[in-house]
Amino acid sequence: MVCFRPEDKVDTIARVNPVIWARIPNPVLEPILTVVLSDNQIHRICGRDNPGATCMREGVCSKFYPKNLCETSSGDERPVYRRPDDGRTIDGKIYNNSRIVPYNRYATLKYRCHINFEVCGSLSSMKYLFKYVHKGVDSATIKEHRGSRVAEWNEIRNYQDCRYMSSM
Repeated sequence: MVCFRPEDKVDTIARVNPVIWARIPNPVLEPILTVVLSDNQIHRICGRDNPGATCMREGVCSKFYPKNLCETSSGDERPVYRRPDDGRTIDGKIYNNSRIVPYNRYATLKYRCHINFEVCGSLSSMKYLFKYVHKGVDSATIKEHRGSRVAEWNEIRNYQDCRYMSSM
């Protein structure tokens, strides 16, 4: 989660485009960004063309891809990001702007990994974000069996191995 100073907040549609992109940059002017996008920020083929994709739920993409090619506008709870029909593609014309995951140019170039940037202005968006911040880490307990005898169970060590620290 990235928090902005009040004067830098993305609080209008006009302030979305300079911060969050959902389009393929000019590969001649920004070749490194184009390569990083092709490796990390593309929602791969799903739907009827790939019904076994991990994003598929009951025959529909759970992430709602491909998105419509359009200009930035206000959606129900978050903006609809600019995805121009400019003819730019990645991977031999397979992927266009409809499959680009929203990103921030600076963060994408700095970290060179998948980072989904979204504007969160509604209460439900904040609830969703903080659910993961306060969730904590996963853990498991394992008992080891050697032949017919069970390995000695140490309750104190088990407690220490399986505890975790969280914001709670």
